[in-house]
Amino acid sequence: MNIFRKLVFVGCFISFGSNLCAQEKYSPFHYTFFQEGGASIYYSGYALGPSLSYWFRFNFYEFSEFLSLSASCPVSIGGYFSSYSGGYFALDLPATLDFNFGNRANDETEFPVGGFAGVGAAFNAMYGIGASRSYGPLVHTGFRTSVAGRSMTLRFSYLFGLGGMDASTQVDGNPNVIGLGLFYLM
Repeated sequence: MNIFRKLVFVGCFISFGSNLCAQEKYSPFHYTFFQEGGASIYYSGYALGPSLSYWFRFNFYEFSEFLSLSASCPVSIGGYFSSYSGGYFALDLPATLDFNFGNRANDETEFPVGGFAGVGAAFNAMYGIGASRSYGPLVHTGFRTSVAGRSMTLRFSYLFGLGGMDASTQVDGNPNVIGLGLFYLM
């Protein structure tokens, strides 16, 4: 029985004692969450849609202090209704996978400028100032910096509407959509 107690004590000392002396190494799977608010405008050739935007981004792999890989969703919605002039409605729902570099690549970066590039898929609908509905693959890119102490992001997106021109009506039922947005860190 005495030897059993000694073996348990030595086993506990080895397993717990080795953790006390170990140094913590940087893990690339360091999770970071960002959120930004702003305004965007979308144009499809058939419709124009200004909107307010909320962008949330989740870094799930950080290569270094200046590089990261993230999943994001820069959602935009806008509209109004008036009994006199009608109204409009705009909605943009993208989901993207982004490569971030420089400014705000992660929560430890203090670099003054940066950017991102990403791919994904999106749905866009605009009614009122023209009308269009689109869905398909999306690419987006942008620039990040600080202006007057406030972190800002300028985003450009392009949605490739799947489909094409209807030969009988000469209308594209799923047009391409260009987007431009300005965001600030919340």
